This record gives sequence, structure tokens and C-alpha cells, in this order.
Amino acid sequence: MYRYVADENTRLVVATFEGNVTDADLFEYLANMLANTKYRAGWHSLIDLTGVDVMGMTTAGIQRMRALPLYMEERLHGARAAVLVSKGSAAYDMARLYESMGKSSSYEVALFTDRETAMHWLMSE
Repeated sequence: MYRYVADENTRLVVATFEGNVTDADLFEYLANMLANTKYRAGWHSLIDLTGVDVMGMTTAGIQRMRALPLYMEERLHGARAAVLVSKGSAAYDMARLYESMGKSSSYEVALFTDRETAMHWLMSE
């Protein structure tokens, strides 16, 4: 399950995932968020995975997420995403893999275990 809030004034989307999270949940969130917000270059996202109990994401799903379709890639170009996880949680290893796969991407992804630090990184451009 997920929910998100988009603030056009600060150009920030905060997405919160809970329970059992799968590849399909993350793709659904991304498609839904891009279809229903003005998300463009310069926007930022906080992806909060601290409420995830079961991380059903796969390595293939993460690879697919990093190789987004062109229309999504254009919307995310220049964006930043902070992934917030609890150390040792079900989501931590998958979030670390997602972060490491993004070194050559047109948008930045960083992993955090502290919300305040994540928000500082997102908004300190």
C-alpha cells in the first residue's frame, strides 16, 4: 500500500509505503504520481519505506525501475529522490541496490535512515 502528497510550492512529493510492497506497487505509484502531478525537472521525492513489513521487490524490478520508459525519464530528469528506510529492515537491502544502480542516471537517488537528513539533502540544492 502507498499514498503520496505533492506540494507544488516546494516541488516536493512525499510517498509513504506500508505493509507488503512489490515491484507492481512502485511502478503503480510512479505512473500515478506522474499522471496526477506537475512533477518535472527540479522536483524532489521522499520515498518513505520505514513502514514496509515485507519487501517483495525483486532485483529485476529494480533494474526495470532504473531503466524507465522515455516519457518517465524526461519527467524525472534533474530530480532527486531520497529513499528513507530503517537500517536492517526488509526494505534496506533493496533500497541500497536501487541507490547503487543509479550512479549514471539523469536523476539522483540517495539512501537515508534519518528523515531530517534526507529532507536536508533534498532541499539543499
